[in-house]
Amino acid sequence: MKFEDIFNKIKIKYPTQIDISDCYPTGFSDGFMCMTLSGLCDDIEDLYDPAKSDEQWFSIMAWSISQVMWGEARQRFKNGETLTTIGIDDIDIQKYKDNYLHNIETGVGFEDMLAEYKQENGIE
Repeated sequence: MKFEDIFNKIKIKYPTQIDISDCYPTGFSDGFMCMTLSGLCDDIEDLYDPAKSDEQWFSIMAWSISQVMWGEARQRFKNGETLTTIGIDDIDIQKYKDNYLHNIETGVGFEDMLAEYKQENGIE
């Protein structure tokens, strides 16, 4: 499946901007929590059943987007920025592509999916 098709199907589930003003360090080594972002991401991830092969693409993308957005919020916090909102379009799409590929490459049992994804997206 093409990255753009998967990404765009999940992207529309997110609001344009998400409140991240409730993010805070958790006290663990590099821990960081964003309640609103986490709740929204969980709700979107729950729309797709990773056990169903046709939904697996979207389940992994929802997880991948969540990881990238959380990482961006965490980095902004570390940089001393005031956290207010974040949107999918605020982040370079390459970060989503890289993270999605990483999740498929490192996922257990995703070998066939990885081969198909690489072929569909011209990745060697």
